[in-house]
This record gives sequence, C-alpha cells and structure tokens, in this order.
Amino acid sequence: MNRCRAFGYLLCAIASGCGGQAQDELNLGDLQEPIVRGTETDAFRQVVMLHVQHQSGTTRCSGSYIAPRVVLTAAHCLRANDVPQLSYVYFGNDAAPSSAELPEIPPPGQRSDLAGVESFRTHPDYNPGTNYPDLAIVYLDRDLPFAPLPLLTEHVGRRFVGDKATIVGWGGSRALVPDISQVEGAGIKRRGQVTIKGSPSEADFHEDDPNPGMLDPAIRADSLKADGRAPNSNGCAGDSGGPLLVKKDGRTYVAGVGYWTGLSCEDYSIYARIDPFLGFIKDAVRGAGKAPLVPRLECVDQAEDGTYTAFFGYDNRNGISLDLPYSRKNSLPGDDANARPELFGPGDHPWAFSVDFTKKEKLRYTLDAPAGPARVATADRNSPRCDCAAACDAALAAECFEGNFTRADCIVGCMPTAQLFPGSCQGELNTYYRCQAGLSRSAENWICDPSFIPQPVLCQDEFFSALACAGYL
Repeated sequence: MNRCRAFGYLLCAIASGCGGQAQDELNLGDLQEPIVRGTETDAFRQVVMLHVQHQSGTTRCSGSYIAPRVVLTAAHCLRANDVPQLSYVYFGNDAAPSSAELPEIPPPGQRSDLAGVESFRTHPDYNPGTNYPDLAIVYLDRDLPFAPLPLLTEHVGRRFVGDKATIVGWGGSRALVPDISQVEGAGIKRRGQVTIKGSPSEADFHEDDPNPGMLDPAIRADSLKADGRAPNSNGCAGDSGGPLLVKKDGRTYVAGVGYWTGLSCEDYSIYARIDPFLGFIKDAVRGAGKAPLVPRLECVDQAEDGTYTAFFGYDNRNGISLDLPYSRKNSLPGDDANARPELFGPGDHPWAFSVDFTKKEKLRYTLDAPAGPARVATADRNSPRCDCAAACDAALAAECFEGNFTRADCIVGCMPTAQLFPGSCQGELNTYYRCQAGLSRSAENWICDPSFIPQPVLCQDEFFSALACAGYL
C-alpha cells in the first residue's frame, strides 16, 4: 500500500521535504571514459556494461565482475534517485542485439547476456565534489556464467610503474567534443594498453578540466595515472568503472577502477587504486549473501475486543534478495495465514506484515539465514504499543470516510513517521496524535477523500509544530 495515500499530509510532507539530493554535481556518470585507439574484443567477459536507470535519465558505465553477483564500478556512475529494478548489466560483446529483450530480462536460469540489478552500494565516504573515493558495488539478481576477476591486494606503484597495463570498457572510440559529452562508438567492448605512471601529481589538476581531488595529496596517493598518449589507448566516456588490469605471476588482476580522463579522451586517465579500499570491497562482497537477516517487531496494537496485532519488519543487510521458504529457518507459529515473506529483498523493510494473537499468546518470529546465527523477534501483550492507534480510530470513524482502509492500514501508514522525528520532537508528534484522537466524527472536523485516510482539520497547528521541531519546515 502507498503509505502517503494511507496517512496523507504528515508522511507526504516529510517525504517531499527531505528527499535525497542526486549525486551528480559533476555529471560524470554520463560522460566518462570510452577506449580510444582500442580494439574490439570478446575477451574479458567479466568486464560488463552497466546501464543505470534513474529518475532524470540513464547512465552507462563499465564494471568488473569480482565475486558471485557482485560488480565493481565507479561511484559517480550512480545517483541518489537510481532505480535498481530498471537497471541491468550486459556481458556479451555488442549490446545492440540484446536490446530486443528489454525491458523484460529473462529470469535467472534462462539463457541471456543480461542480468538484472538488485541494489547498489556506494563507498560511504564518496564525495562527488572531489570524486573520491570513486568506488561502488552493483548487486546482481544472478551469478554470471564465468569466474570473477581477482583483485590486486598490493600497492600497484611498488611493482608496476612503467609497465604496460590493459584497459577494457564499453565507452566510445572517439570524443566528438572536448568535454566528451558527445562520443561515437559506445556500446561495444574494447581493450587497449596504457603505461602505468604511478600516482598523479598536483600538475594533473587542469583549470579547463577541473578535478579538485588532484589538489589533495591523500587522494592522489590513492589514485593511479595511466599514460594514454598515442600509440597507447586511453579511456573515454562510458569506460568509467572499468578496470585497469595488470599481470602478476601469469594471472590477470584488477588494479584500479577508471574515473577520469583528459579533454577529448586524450593524454591520460586516472584510476582509483584497489588496495586502499579492500575493507569496503570485502564488506560489500560479504553483502552478496553472507550478511545477516534480522527480524524486528515494530509495535503491537490492542483492539477493542481484547485481541492484539503484532507488526513485524526485517533488515536484510545483504545487497541481494534471500529466498527462505517456510520451515524452521523461517518460522512464526501463529502466522496461520502465512503473511510473512519467503523472499526477503535487500535493505531494511519496516512494517512488512502483521499477525493477530491473543493476550495469552507469545509470538516468536525466527529467521535463520545462510549467514547465521538465527535471529528472533518476539511479541506479546506487553510489547511496545503503536502510538497512533487512537488517532487512527478517530480518523476511521469520521462520518465522511468512504474508503476501504483498515485499522492496520492506518497504523502502517502513520507509525513510520515517528521514526523520522528525533526523540526531542516526540512530544510534539504525540500532541498531534492526541489532537486527532480527540476529534469527534463530525464531517466538519475532517478532510475526507477515498484515496487516503481522513485528515484532521483542527490539528494543523500541532502538525506544523511537529514538522518545525524536526526541521522539515
């Protein structure tokens, strides 16, 4: 159910007032890195094309398959308003023929060169102003049919400076304008060679193509510069997130992730080194099925007839969905209607379902995911109450109400708003709830519409006081 429609003004006002800002101040994801002077290749199947759908358009980058269901790419390829469900990766050689399968990607297990995206994870310290650290993880809905690329865990500068390295990506083959906002040849996988120069210097900051991170010695130390002057190849728009590959003991490793190139895709490219960020990457790989799945009791509501309703949620700390069929590993005696899920999507899912019980019962919700140990959430008549239940009773009793919302719908609509208010503002929020609970059912006291639960006419001062306290006004 749409919670804004269910509860109306309060939740919708907050949602519109505190929406996230897009991470596109530099608009790099739409511009970065194709390979110029490269050759088409059907090697390196692990280097995939990433298509990211966001609310204001699309971005195409490159990425490296580094673990089952895990692709490493550049953080600037993502936005705060990305839509994972409409994004995908392609792992063939020429993206054009597979476009016929879109927007429906064949489900896992069927033959396809496309895989759906389940979620994204950007490095928590990523700053788009300095474009650092420019790393992100893409979680896929399936394993890809080849072995992942290994990561170089040593400092690349101590062994590989002056050596040739391979770059692979899906970007354009030629820039049509200096700012590389227009290129040709994108959507075909190419490879080329560059020379590793080591860490960039302050001289690699250019006023006509500003990358402020190059003015910070710490950022430069975590970066690699590649010589992309002819006859070398060089990265260009669409190659962002693609790998810098080196050979060690006869094996190919990802040593860097591409994020910057020169004007007209010439002269040089900059890569984020792998080894300073191994902690982030290892934790992200753990999120492909080895992180916890935690059930949670949200609150308990008591009905007039003396029965109770427990509202549960869960936090899947993985970036992928977990399939946990009903069994001892997904157990809730008392859930006779099987309201609880069997497929657990990535991330936090409050108010996922509810179960009725009596005052003599104690509910025990057990989830024993592959990462273990088993986690348990319990509910009984002494569990924390749903604060806005009385307000819901008043709203649903309004004589002008003609909708089909239930008491549970209302609670699921209004209770999450309390989590958006700091503890210092709970008093103002509860004052608003009490005001609503005290209104009579007379139509003049309510704003009624079949699409949302009635809203109080006479409690607007309390409503705005709560919003102001929390900083939403």
